[in-house]
Amino acid sequence: MAFKDKILALSSVALAPIAYTDKTTGEKAFIKRMTLSEREAYARAVTNAPAGKSNATGFAHIMVDQNGNRIFGDNDIDAIGNLPDNVVFDALDVFNKGTEPTSIEQAEKN
Repeated sequence: MAFKDKILALSSVALAPIAYTDKTTGEKAFIKRMTLSEREAYARAVTNAPAGKSNATGFAHIMVDQNGNRIFGDNDIDAIGNLPDNVVFDALDVFNKGTEPTSIEQAEKN
């Protein structure tokens, strides 16, 4: 039962956003960490995005301020789609790595 209790207790832990510095501009922002439910809503938004807008949609949903509030709205997605791809992909890479599950071995080290 200890495993179940400890895992379910994680639902009350606030997920702090990940500090992020854009490699191109040097500007600082944060990348959202998500609960499972938020991640599934994110996946739906990206999957249902108009053709050619999936990555821009993802970027708009993950870039947040220090309080976890989105920096870009849905109305910014077209403009994001015109950015150099490395700007978007660098942030998405951090997002995907930052939300990977921790192995048991790594958790024990922490």
